[in-house]
Amino acid sequence: MSTHSLLITFAGYPYTPSSLLPDNGLANLASSLLKSGHTTEIMDLNTTSMIGRLVPDKFHQKMESKIEHIILKGQRGIRHVIPYLFLVKQLESFQKREFHRIAEEIVFHIKSNKIDFVGLKLWNGDGFVASKIIAELIKKNFPNMPVFAGGPHVDIFLENIYMITDAFDCLVYGEGEETIVMLAEYVEGKRKLESIPNVIFRKNGKTFINPLERIKDLDSIPFPVYDHSVYSAMKGNEEKIKMVVLDESRGCPNSCSFCIHPVKSGELRMKSSKRLVDEIEKFLKNEKIS
Repeated sequence: MSTHSLLITFAGYPYTPSSLLPDNGLANLASSLLKSGHTTEIMDLNTTSMIGRLVPDKFHQKMESKIEHIILKGQRGIRHVIPYLFLVKQLESFQKREFHRIAEEIVFHIKSNKIDFVGLKLWNGDGFVASKIIAELIKKNFPNMPVFAGGPHVDIFLENIYMITDAFDCLVYGEGEETIVMLAEYVEGKRKLESIPNVIFRKNGKTFINPLERIKDLDSIPFPVYDHSVYSAMKGNEEKIKMVVLDESRGCPNSCSFCIHPVKSGELRMKSSKRLVDEIEKFLKNEKIS
């Protein structure tokens, strides 16, 4: 028996160009699942078309006009600013309704495909709001569907996420390449959550945080997968910026108070030079990326 999963990333409105880069984290998770005999698909909603969907022309033109009057023409009185703030509120309401429509589309996708579990990468801001809406609608339609969550938001807030929603069967902190395979085995009935490192879950009203384990040998992680059959947003040249992130090391020897990196990745570990060269060569030869 093997599983077929759906890995979703949605950061809300793509505020920065980096949102449009291929998600190497999910590409790594997908490669680990495939290597272990499972199948998966990546649903990357951080695309150029999402920009137009969340800020359609009717809002874009009005906001551009308001900003031009306020900033460029110096009309900064309260009677000029209030209409702009009102427009921002209208846009936020529109986007939240759109998040619900996106969630309904994902539910339809699950119904149309044999999905055994869903993994969501959690972001901050409206990305978290949208992911919460998606997870809760999935659970409403598929009460027995395992829904897992990981990503930087989990590393920052850990079990406190359960104060906001109980839609996730477990939360994954730290690195997920080995954990995602164990979670697939949990879905198969071969493991219990208690035996899986790097997960946070609730049981009988109590919250459990399993021990954190780091991947010691980064060379052991299979090459990330960007093939169109798995990563549909990589088709063509319209949706993603075709700039692959090279995951050459993890961790940091510093402990800067403003940075999440040491918390997320722990002590500094590096891939071997041979592995890096092999990985670069693979990307350069993969026509499906370019």
